[in-house]
Amino acid sequence: MSWTDAFYPAIASVRSAFPTELCILEWGFFDNSRLFTQGKIELSAANDPTLNEDERRFSKAQIMKPGALFITHTKGNESEPGRTEHVLSYAAELGYQKSNLRTFTDSNGRPIIEVFSLTPRRQ
Repeated sequence: MSWTDAFYPAIASVRSAFPTELCILEWGFFDNSRLFTQGKIELSAANDPTLNEDERRFSKAQIMKPGALFITHTKGNESEPGRTEHVLSYAAELGYQKSNLRTFTDSNGRPIIEVFSLTPRRQ
């Protein structure tokens, strides 16, 4: 699922949100995002925090960055199964939760892409 027409409304949503950074959780979004944001939004590839301590530090900085958005494929459509869940589990360990979730469908109505932020859980 490296290319889908669900990308068009997803990236339009990202552009209109003016994020501080777009963290790309799945393979297949980076070059398209770079093209459609024309260098106006900072992009980063999200690392898998289960791999090693360096990856955990990098992931933590992304999770805790105010105004960052995350883009990924929906469950069952991943190109890198498990990566999104690893980041979300680590975010939960840090006291963060998925919020402002938007799901984008392709022209056949299938939910393919998710865009969300990570915000501190309320106590």
